[in-house]
Order: sequence, then C-alpha cells, then structure tokens
Amino acid sequence: MSFSEILRSIFINIRENKSKVFLTTLGVIVGALTIVLVMAIGEGSQASVEVQFKRLNVGTLQIMPSFGRGEKTTLKLGTDDMEAIIDEVPSVKNVGMMINGSATILYQDITTSVGVAGVMGDYAEISNIELKYGEFINEDNMEDKVVVIGSDVADVLFEEVDASKVIGEKVILNGKRFEVIGILEYIGSAEKGFNPDEGVIIPYEIAEKYITGRALRPMIMALAQDIDHVDSAIDEITILLQKTYGSNSDKFMIRDAGSSLESARSSARTMTLMLLSVATVVLIVGGIGIMNVLFVSVKERTKEIGILK
Repeated sequence: MSFSEILRSIFINIRENKSKVFLTTLGVIVGALTIVLVMAIGEGSQASVEVQFKRLNVGTLQIMPSFGRGEKTTLKLGTDDMEAIIDEVPSVKNVGMMINGSATILYQDITTSVGVAGVMGDYAEISNIELKYGEFINEDNMEDKVVVIGSDVADVLFEEVDASKVIGEKVILNGKRFEVIGILEYIGSAEKGFNPDEGVIIPYEIAEKYITGRALRPMIMALAQDIDHVDSAIDEITILLQKTYGSNSDKFMIRDAGSSLESARSSARTMTLMLLSVATVVLIVGGIGIMNVLFVSVKERTKEIGILK
C-alpha cells in the first residue's frame, strides 16, 4: 500500500469516527492544559507573595503586647522601652514607635474613612516606605499637625487635582486641620494591621492627643543591623523585656517580617504542590481512559488491519 493510500485511509477513518477522535483529542488537550494552568497558578501565587511583601525589610521587628481574649492588663510599652532598646540592644540599628487608630478625613467636599498611624522615630526607614511627593515626618515637625497621605487615600481625595500640588494644602482629620507634607508611593502591603496605602501618618503625640487617645497600647518597631542579626536582636530584646517586666515579659510578643514572608512563601509552595498532585492524578486517569478507548478501537479492527497488511 502506498503512502498516499495510507493517508487517504487515515482521513477516511477520522471522518467516520468524528466523535471518538474529538473526545480523544479533547482528553489530551485538557490533560496538558491542566498541568500548564496548575503550574501557572503556582508561579503566580508565589510571585504575588513577593509583590505583596516587597516593601518589608526582612530585618524589621515588631514588639507588641500579646494578651488572651478577655484578659485585662495595664502593661504598656513606652518611650523608655524604645530608648532602652536603642541603648542596650547592639543588634538593632534603628527603633521607632507606632500607634494605630482610625479617623475621617475631609478635603474640600470629599470625605473618606482612613486608618491613622501615629509614628515616632524613623518610621520610613524601618518600614521601607518611600515618598512620591513632599517630605516625611521628622524631629522638626513632630509637634505639628502635619500628615503624610497614603497612595490610595490620595487617589480618592485628590482625584480632581494634581496630587503634586497639594503639598501645603489643609485637610480636616477628625475635625482638626492638618497640613499635607507628603504623599506616599504605592506599596501594596500584605502586612497585618496598618496599611499605609489606605491610611495616613501623623506625629505620635499628635495622634495620641487628637485621634487615638492614650488608652491604646503602642507598638515598637526595630530594625536589625542586617538579616544575620535578626535572631540575636530577638534574643537581646527578649532579655531586655525580662529585665524590665520580670515575669510579665511573656505578655509581649516579638514578630519579625522575615518569618511572615517565609510563612507566606511556604503556604504558596504547599498550594502549588497540592494543585500539581491533583492535576497529575487527573492526567493519569484521563490518560488511562484514552488508552482504553484506543485499545478497544484497535481490537475492533484487528481483522481489517490484518487484511490491509
């Protein structure tokens, strides 16, 4: 039989078994696409984790009270603790304090609710945030009613105006007039708690006086010398808390950004492996089904194949 006759026979058989050919082809395509899509989802989830955590300094430590539900205590971190960390923890190069609250902000006739962070120290360096316009809070304006606005909040408030021209403008924050001194670059934070994109940053004492009050418990943020000093910084801060608070030192927790990032990466990898396992099983089952169909087809045509030979 010539090659042209073989091709002609193939096309005739395909035309006569359209449904079988279509289903077999569909099975192969779906199986291959499943693997490709699962790999794409896994890579995408890991890339998303990297993007969401890209602003975090992996050397950033957060020291905060950690109390059980319904538990009442008067323990509260203060400026003395912050200064003690600066003086007695050599593995730390920068320290600041932050207190969180919420408020309503008004510009012209636009109003929105925002998270508020009252900060002390070099919060910008510790949190690895950057300014798009203006300047950040510093020692010179720590007692002034000034505000640095997050990217998302700026998009809402200054939608009709050029954001670069609002530096020096006044906004109303919980009924008080604040001067806009800066606008942050978009961050895309995945960090729990305050999200700079959706909030505003003001001086610590001003936040206590006009926004949060003194009842809230602040958080101390520390920046290790480098990634290799994170563990030693945690140990040194733990010893300092034990020295200061004695048996109550276990009422505080120390969280490092690097652990949060690694935990998120691990979750993304686990999800990828799980999806890949499911996809592999689906592909094997589909392959067995296709093999069975082809085997039956060949068995049905054994006599015809023999005659052709």
